[in-house]
Amino acid sequence: MDMSTGVASYGSTENYLMDAAMTEVCNYFGLPVFSLAGCSSSKCFDGQAALEAMFGTIAAAFSGANLIHDVGYLEDGLAGSYEQLVLTDEIIGMVKRFITGVIVNDNTLALDVIEKVGPGGNFLAEDHTYSNFKSEMFKPKLIDRSVYANWKAAGSKTLEVRVNEKVKEILANYRPKPVPSQKLAMIEDYMRALKK
Repeated sequence: MDMSTGVASYGSTENYLMDAAMTEVCNYFGLPVFSLAGCSSSKCFDGQAALEAMFGTIAAAFSGANLIHDVGYLEDGLAGSYEQLVLTDEIIGMVKRFITGVIVNDNTLALDVIEKVGPGGNFLAEDHTYSNFKSEMFKPKLIDRSVYANWKAAGSKTLEVRVNEKVKEILANYRPKPVPSQKLAMIEDYMRALKK
């Protein structure tokens, strides 16, 4: 809680420290536990919202919580934002890649390729590089990594604009897949059992 306002601050560092401590205790007792991520104290989708979403998502991932929720919430859970939700999806992809770490094995060490290419050689021309770079590199959907001239030629779109365009695309084109009838029957059976 922010002691100056009495508000439970979703974006505060202390909130994530509390979640991490709660996770430690629950993990010790073998209990499921939730943690917040991808949310913010910001009142709108802005730099603060992005910063707090990134920090919270990293903190939740490293804490070991097994249910992470409130993605897309702003104003300490009082509002939801499609843009915050879409941006945090990108953040979650980044964090998942980061916590995977660096895998060390014969393939990733590629000592045979290093010996073959040698000093001054070109690893980009090697089949090994082509076979591995896609799984090693996180490919963002929203973050722009182009050079300035290409970014400008593509319309000089800021992250906020790209995220808003993605939200509009999803809202215009998304069609949920129907739930298979077998799963619906299982849900109905479960609900009937609960009523008994």
